Amino acid sequence: VILKENYRIRDDAYSVHNNPDLFGVLRRLQPDVVINSGFQPTNLYALLYCLRYGKRHVVTTDGTAESEAGINWKKKALRRFFFRFSQAFVGPSGGTRRLFESYGIPSSLFFRSPLCIDNTRFQLSGVEKRYDLLFCSRLTEIKRPLFALDVAELLASELGREVSLLYVGAGPLEQEVRQRAATARNVNTTFSGFTLQADLPHRY
Repeated sequence: VILKENYRIRDDAYSVHNNPDLFGVLRRLQPDVVINSGFQPTNLYALLYCLRYGKRHVVTTDGTAESEAGINWKKKALRRFFFRFSQAFVGPSGGTRRLFESYGIPSSLFFRSPLCIDNTRFQLSGVEKRYDLLFCSRLTEIKRPLFALDVAELLASELGREVSLLYVGAGPLEQEVRQRAATARNVNTTFSGFTLQADLPHRY
């Protein structure tokens, strides 16, 4: 199900998603368990659905005790609210387990699920390699798309030849990245824009 696009970009280039239509979608699908992977308004609607209809709620995150050490009290309070009404907690590492434990979640409710991909989708044959480097993410400050150009320039210098770089994604820094790419030394840069997940294996 693809929800109606409704988000805003904060000053720190962080996207805040707000999809009240999710509540109706969940009522139609009637899942027994909802797995939430965030703490945004859209995720809150999913939690409220579970509370209203007595469904199980699971939290999953790749955050760690270290990565979230500096978040403000409002974000901590929001996490406590989510955790209070959750029956299980999923994360990829011991750092995530420690994050949950810091909120009083017993380790018996934590389930480790390493970050991985569906490898078979990426086993493509007959696809010619066209690029030396690939940047696949949102073009925002936190993802450091300009750093990719620095790497490309250094690689070109080390190899003594032109290198090619493909940007897959869109975002508020796109114009700045394009301007920087136009002056990058010995770097041939291509921008493919936003790409659906189903099409990512071909990009890779």
